[in-house]
Amino acid sequence: MYIDVIFTADGLLNTELKGKDTAVIDVFRATSVITTAMNNGAEYIKPFKTIEEALEFRKSTGGQALLGGERNKVKIEGFDFGNSPLEYKFVKGKPIGFTTTNGTQAIENAKGSENIYILSFLNLSAACDIFMERSSALILACAGTAGKVTIDDTLCAGAAIEYILSNKKAELSDSAAISLEYYKSGKGDLRHLLKNCRHYNALMKEGYEKDVEYCLQRDMIPLVPYYKEGFILI
Repeated sequence: MYIDVIFTADGLLNTELKGKDTAVIDVFRATSVITTAMNNGAEYIKPFKTIEEALEFRKSTGGQALLGGERNKVKIEGFDFGNSPLEYKFVKGKPIGFTTTNGTQAIENAKGSENIYILSFLNLSAACDIFMERSSALILACAGTAGKVTIDDTLCAGAAIEYILSNKKAELSDSAAISLEYYKSGKGDLRHLLKNCRHYNALMKEGYEKDVEYCLQRDMIPLVPYYKEGFILI
């Protein structure tokens, strides 16, 4: 098994994806939202690059679809939800259109992969079990923030690599090795490492502490959403 880490959504555009599986990571908060909403019974999630596409999608469902997402951490006007996983409690049986600044962009850029999975701390072990069973070449694709590397996504990638290596032999790219060692350097206190993370600090400053605490919980959800032909399913 070969594992690579791409640190930003834009980095996927310069990566050979054919024949590889990609796991998209956006810990704060898109992949945590997706995993939570699907666990709470959403029919499916349809990710979009733009707000306009999401609004058109709702029209196409006769107004039945819910909309969720953000721009620059702020809930989009007219949407049902923002980008807090704690908001997605009552979504059972509902389709959801979803657009965010970084996470849905990473999903879009991962098209061309053999399979696209959704990874967060919340479903880390369940996802890694599937990767070990099905993937010979795996890209852990961090969404990053505004084209820059983020510590939160890198830590999740490192945690996934450590879990996989504890169960299976794997060859690591240099970026995967860096992610693993960084995670191992502070895995006993992730909040300490995150004190240097601009995205983490911005969320804390704007009152999203409960979101942060929730998103850092490990293995709360034993399912793995995946993207296929425009839809995120279980």
